Amino acid sequence: MKPKNQPILLKLIQSFFHDRLANQLRASENTVVSYRDTLRMFLLFASDRTGKAPVALDVDDLAVECILAFLNHLENDRGNNARTRNQRLAAIKAFFHYVAFSSPEHVAMCRRVIEIPAKRYCRPMFEHLTKEEVSALQASPDRSTWTGRRDHALLMFMYNTGARVSETTSATADQLHLSRPYQAVLHGKGGKTRIVPLWRETAEVLLQWRDEPCPHQRTRHGFFINAQGEKLTRGGVTHILRMNVEKASEICPSLLGKRVSPHTLRHTTAMHLLMSGADIESIRSWLGHVSLDTTHQYAEADLEMKRKTLEKGGITAPEPAGFAYWQPTDDIMAFLDTL
Repeated sequence: MKPKNQPILLKLIQSFFHDRLANQLRASENTVVSYRDTLRMFLLFASDRTGKAPVALDVDDLAVECILAFLNHLENDRGNNARTRNQRLAAIKAFFHYVAFSSPEHVAMCRRVIEIPAKRYCRPMFEHLTKEEVSALQASPDRSTWTGRRDHALLMFMYNTGARVSETTSATADQLHLSRPYQAVLHGKGGKTRIVPLWRETAEVLLQWRDEPCPHQRTRHGFFINAQGEKLTRGGVTHILRMNVEKASEICPSLLGKRVSPHTLRHTTAMHLLMSGADIESIRSWLGHVSLDTTHQYAEADLEMKRKTLEKGGITAPEPAGFAYWQPTDDIMAFLDTL
């Protein structure tokens, strides 16, 4: 009796993660986890939809109609917003790009999947901190304690570099040059490396933290570690930030109404660089953005804030002399004008 062949979908999924993501693209751990979670949810949805066990699903069971139903399920049943929906769709498209390459008989189907458009949505204005709020936040840790000195160094580092939380938690002492020229080497998305200058006061605080005795032996050689000597996790950084924001709000009440996450500090760095006169290309390099369009959003946010400031002050642009709004000339034009 001949052994059963391994299902083609299972082969494609395994090779997508092992060959495409790990070996060819050298995708980050966060990317792999995100893609894994998306495909896991999608396969379970397709299983319920078709009545087949996930292992029995075929590529044809994951047609465009199934994907569109899954995207609706994310928004309507799971309560995901359009941005999360688009992230899940991007992961599915990446997989079907690989399917088209590895399984030519499914090229036509894959092309339809790849053409599914992302959903447009209004981007909220970037939440960022004022310089007074940053100063209050950095002053909030109790530097008479070991954890307080760590938290102070962590907050100084994140604001100075604009580092992503993953770049912060993975930073090691070898990546920091704490004598002139002061600088940090950050390993960002897609394995890309960039060098970010450090301000003198930041370098001095980091140098003190580097030489700080650890209560426990370091086990993972992270620069920012917990009391057990292990490098901080994403959740640990978020917890530290939340505690210090709460403490800083006692002397800076404006922090009470703000949701401050590690990424908020990244936005804050970008906005303060922009307000200080840095050009968009320099900010893009500082933050490690692949596309200049991503960085340009900060310039748009800055213009929007200036517009709102003028409106609050009752300052509006006067309409030019002889200005008149256009009026429709017949019923058809009037109808189109209501759309």
